[in-house]
Amino acid sequence: MAEPLRWDPGAQRFRGDGGRFVTETAVRGAVEDLITQASDRLAGLTDRLKAGQITLPDWQSGMRSELKSLHSATATTAHGGKAQMAPADYGWVSGRVRNEYNYLTGFALDNAQGKPISTGRARQYAAAARQTFEEMLRRDARLRGAAFEKWVRRASESCPGCANQPKGWQPVGTLPRLGSQPCRANCRCVIQTRTVAQEAA
Repeated sequence: MAEPLRWDPGAQRFRGDGGRFVTETAVRGAVEDLITQASDRLAGLTDRLKAGQITLPDWQSGMRSELKSLHSATATTAHGGKAQMAPADYGWVSGRVRNEYNYLTGFALDNAQGKPISTGRARQYAAAARQTFEEMLRRDARLRGAAFEKWVRRASESCPGCANQPKGWQPVGTLPRLGSQPCRANCRCVIQTRTVAQEAA
């Protein structure tokens, strides 16, 4: 998110011009813009590899750099900006990035073994940053004392795994992580959270 946005820690939301709250739709739209831009760069790197313009190690290094920047940006946005990030928060992001690096190593091995490399598969690495954003929101809500959570589908083409998640509010920790279902990085579901006081109301 660009300045002059300001994080309101009490409301856990960004404020923009005139102190007005930035809508959830606008924040998620900014995240989608980051993902789209990174997706294009990852696709470009992959096309250059396929054309023999860069080596596999150069491709892997470029992909790692892009993924680290993207996941850091989406997680930081969810957390309220760089000023709100503490070492534990960066550590959580690093864990997410390491998992992506592991997947990327498998992708590189496929190429080294002569298997066709897919630009579409490269783009999916960018899509996975959507779950990093959502899971950071979920993590932060838990740390603030959320006691209930609910799986919410945002796409009519949701996979069977997403469609079969429990309906209604569940105790925190009951639901699986976003991106764990068959749709993987393509998942557009979110998990809403509530505190004990809200649930009792």
